[in-house]
This record gives sequence, structure tokens and C-alpha cells, in this order.
Amino acid sequence: MKPALKTRRSQAPAPRSSRIKFSISSVLTPLILAGGMYLAAVCALADTPAAAPSQPSVSNTLPQDHECQTQLRAFMATLTEKDFTHGVTNRLDERAPGDQDPDTLYRTHLYTLMRQPLVGT
Repeated sequence: MKPALKTRRSQAPAPRSSRIKFSISSVLTPLILAGGMYLAAVCALADTPAAAPSQPSVSNTLPQDHECQTQLRAFMATLTEKDFTHGVTNRLDERAPGDQDPDTLYRTHLYTLMRQPLVGT
């Protein structure tokens, strides 16, 4: 007759601490080192002096570095006040939506249900 095989059920369960494959210190050590390296980098960057801006941030003139910029500046110099008049003299229609006819209201309602057109696709 064959001897009875031992089954796992017959053995006592292993203690919980022996099942852990790693120790707490093996997890915390890299985290502590990474945190220390981060703090060292932040402190090193904080000590470096900021570079002084070579040009003022606000300019009173248009840039003239490129040909198109000089052409734009020359064109804008030729504009007068008359060029900026739009010619609209009538006031906009300020009627309340309830004052409009039902067809216009229904058409406007249908427009609100539609998706916006995708321009350029």
C-alpha cells in the first residue's frame, strides 16, 4: 500500500510575516532617496539668479524685425479716422422674441437643436 500523501490542508498555515517577500525599509529607502534628490534639485535651482530681461516687456512701438512687420507698420501709418467708420447708422432691432411671428420662432428653435457646422472638415 502506498503511504498517504500530505495535503496542504493538513499543514498549518504559514505565519503572515513569512509570506511578505519584501521589508518596509526596502520600499521606503528609494522613496526617501528620491525625495532628497528632489529637494536638492529645488534648492539648487532656487539659488541661481534669474537672468535679467534684455528687452523691456512693454513696447510703445510695433516690432520691425521682419519685412512683413515693416510693411504692416507703413500701411497702418497711412490709415485715417475715416478708414475706421463702419457706416451703420440704424439701431439694431430690439424686439422681444415674443413679438416675432411663429414661423421665425419655430425656425430659430430648430436651429438651436442642430449641431454647429464643423468648418474646414
